[in-house]
Amino acid sequence: MSRNQVISVILKEDIELLQILALGSHVWVINTPKVRHACLSIWSLQDINGYSLTHFNVDEIGNEKNNLEQALDSIDAHHSSEFGALDWSEINIYSSSLTDSDITALLDSSKEALVECSASYKVIRKNGV
Repeated sequence: MSRNQVISVILKEDIELLQILALGSHVWVINTPKVRHACLSIWSLQDINGYSLTHFNVDEIGNEKNNLEQALDSIDAHHSSEFGALDWSEINIYSSSLTDSDITALLDSSKEALVECSASYKVIRKNGV
């Protein structure tokens, strides 16, 4: 699977998780002072195996449903064949308070499905879409 296709979204301040995921997937993480400092440390390594690390601004820290909605819109714009990249095929969502119904409400059910996972939520793009 191509690097462009798997994306991790972190909606909480979990620096250890951020450091691990930044080495193996594209990561979108909320922009807080603590997270920004960790991102700067990771970026200073200059080699995160060709993956991207993006921190995104949020309207309200802790409003994970709203923050996920913002992130999904940006991910669709940045990881899309419309803009010359490969379309994402999988998004792993790391959250402290979201529920299945919160995430399902944000998905386009004709193109995306929620899959049960133990440590995160996984959204997959359905085949042929």
